[in-house]
Amino acid sequence: MKYNDIMEKVEVTDGMRERILANVSEKVSKREKKVLTFPNWKRMSTLAACAAIVLLCVTALPGILNTDKPMEDDLMATNEIIECRDIDELSQYAGFTINELSDIPFESVACSYTWWFDLFAQIEYVGDDNAITYRVAESEEDISGDYNEYSQIQKETIGQNVVTIKGNDDQAYLAIWTAGKYAYSISSSEGIPYTEMMRMIDLVPGK
Repeated sequence: MKYNDIMEKVEVTDGMRERILANVSEKVSKREKKVLTFPNWKRMSTLAACAAIVLLCVTALPGILNTDKPMEDDLMATNEIIECRDIDELSQYAGFTINELSDIPFESVACSYTWWFDLFAQIEYVGDDNAITYRVAESEEDISGDYNEYSQIQKETIGQNVVTIKGNDDQAYLAIWTAGKYAYSISSSEGIPYTEMMRMIDLVPGK
């Protein structure tokens, strides 16, 4: 007898249907769930840490064991901002001659020389109530780091270069310009008269 003929004669009562569903539900609930196992993560993390230490030793030891170069020089080379003793040392880091600013419009009580991020040289002249920051770099970009909004912006031709001077209330706070392959900036923390800013710029050697 064919399967279809047999199934046509099979009758499923409501009671049979309930027993079938109950049995199926019981089978499903008793079925064991699959458990996914992972490698021992603690052991793996320990191995990874050991590998990292070995890699660090391989890359660092040659520099440490190199007796031709003092370790102090290696440590200084990793600094992002290097403090220099004087303008001569600053020029050595920069790779070109840097000169002091002349005619600072106040008495400087402190002066610092720093080489920043292997990008630009900075001299800061600090007075009792004002400070002048002078930057020089082999670049064509604005190296001032000053992105404030100023109400007064004017361009002046000083020497052979066009200088952009920015300020508020007839006080100059920032001057930026380029000359040849070098970029320059002079900024004042409290502002100075435009004439004094222009006089400092005019005295910058090689501007």
